[in-house]
Amino acid sequence: MKQLKRSFFIILCSLMVLSLLSGCSENSKKKSISYLNSMTNTEKSKVLAEPTELGDHITLFDEEIGSTYEINLLKSSSYDASKKASFYLVQGTTFNGTQLTALRDYLNSNASQTLLAIINTSKDSKATASANRDFVKDAKAYQAFLTDNMLGWVCENYKIDTDNICFAGYETAGYFAAYLLHTSNSVANYLIVNPNLNKKTDESDISSLEAAFFTGGNTSLSANVCIFRSEDDQKTLAFSKTDKWINSLTEHKYQGLTLNNKILAGAGHNIIDCEALIRGICYFSKLEYSDKEAACVSASKAMTNTEVKSITVGKLSKEHEFYNEVIGIDPGTAEYINEIVMYDEEINDSFVIHLSLPPNYDETKSYPLVLMTDGVWRLSDHPELRKLMKSNELENVILASVGYPNGYDYRLIRERDLLEKPDLYLQFLIENLIPYLYNNYRIDTTRTTLTGHSYGGYWGLYALFHSDTIGKNTFANYYIGSPSFQASTNNAAINDFEDWFYERKQTLACSVYATVGGDEEAAFINLIETSLNDIKKHSYKDFTLKYEVINDFDHNTVFKPSIKNALEMFYNSK
Repeated sequence: MKQLKRSFFIILCSLMVLSLLSGCSENSKKKSISYLNSMTNTEKSKVLAEPTELGDHITLFDEEIGSTYEINLLKSSSYDASKKASFYLVQGTTFNGTQLTALRDYLNSNASQTLLAIINTSKDSKATASANRDFVKDAKAYQAFLTDNMLGWVCENYKIDTDNICFAGYETAGYFAAYLLHTSNSVANYLIVNPNLNKKTDESDISSLEAAFFTGGNTSLSANVCIFRSEDDQKTLAFSKTDKWINSLTEHKYQGLTLNNKILAGAGHNIIDCEALIRGICYFSKLEYSDKEAACVSASKAMTNTEVKSITVGKLSKEHEFYNEVIGIDPGTAEYINEIVMYDEEINDSFVIHLSLPPNYDETKSYPLVLMTDGVWRLSDHPELRKLMKSNELENVILASVGYPNGYDYRLIRERDLLEKPDLYLQFLIENLIPYLYNNYRIDTTRTTLTGHSYGGYWGLYALFHSDTIGKNTFANYYIGSPSFQASTNNAAINDFEDWFYERKQTLACSVYATVGGDEEAAFINLIETSLNDIKKHSYKDFTLKYEVINDFDHNTVFKPSIKNALEMFYNSK
């Protein structure tokens, strides 16, 4: 009898232990969350949902915040409303029509039961103020709107797998995603792209929130976090703060937390939107990012309908500030220089491109293309270089100089394109302008040359060390004049970009001709020579770099003899 009682006691204890272990296991998992629609009658009355070619367009109003939010909800063509769908709420960036179409096409091919709800964020000051209000200052109120109103309404009107809801946040919205993780943690997945962790809510930054969360006795954090950042941003404060936050998450070994941290090699800050989202969907769906996904990303960069419709082609405008100068050099320029105007949606600005065909242009032949930056100041180079073609000192080439509409502050605007957002400017040339030129003129696509001087020289080197990614290996030759090695983008200098390029590639199949004026400042010349020597130390395969000091010329005058030398080097007709 005693033996029976002892056996019963042991069995009872075992069951209790198993029960406790089972409870611990269950507690370590994120419980499914129910999102209930808590809208007021006024908010419900203002909901608008209309079908579109890509999915649904939804308008939601929040009474507490006093704002209306417009959502593009993308669906695949084979989306089945009777089945549960994964749901991504995407904020903090802007997707144009081409990008939205590419994302929908990706859903068609790979993720038919995934819904993308994209709240487009415009780039104007009003949108920036609203983002700071929602994602930072009044984060608690906006958090309530997302969970109680938006997710409540979505779950009420669509069949959502609540275990597969993802908040995708870019920049300031990336900060907000991290904020949510350490406060409500109300979704299963977080996709965080180039987060701006310089922000604070109630005087607390993300590291402080995470530290308080951990010291408060929390050892579990049931969430799946995926972070994508641009390689170009590695020297920014936001990048280092994100590293600090990631290290704390890793060191604290939260139960239930999975963390994927990836830096996109060769990527600029402003151009990873679609790629990061598609890579994030792959990660959360446990799929490989392959050529099929890469093709959708490539398609997202194509010209939009707005950009295509913006193109106008005409003769050289008499209103151009250097019109009289070039007419004085060659009266025929009014006939052979065409003026092309193109709008770029990502940069939100128009560019004026001057293009001249070589003498006796023959539609049955192909010609090298020379693409010159700082086009406003390059107009006179068209007739001067044309003379070299006529005298057979230079092979016949097509010249294109990229500038801006009349009246711009050229020095200020070129800082935007050449220093602040060089990735967007390079993408405009590679994805918009060059395909247009290749399609409309007889161009030998294997012999294209890029030229840049001063800040343009800095940008030319930026393009060189992004030639494998943004640049798509488009340029065979580069003329780099008096490059401003003292310049930087997001605190990264040219030699930083070159070091990161070398980590990716040890082959650089192109020719570079670099010059500086002999009358330029000694310190400026020394910096150029030291920096170019650092590049030479990597001994790239298939790479040619020629450097020359052109005496008796200064910073402002050295371009003309340099461009002549460069084109004779690349296209010597003799």
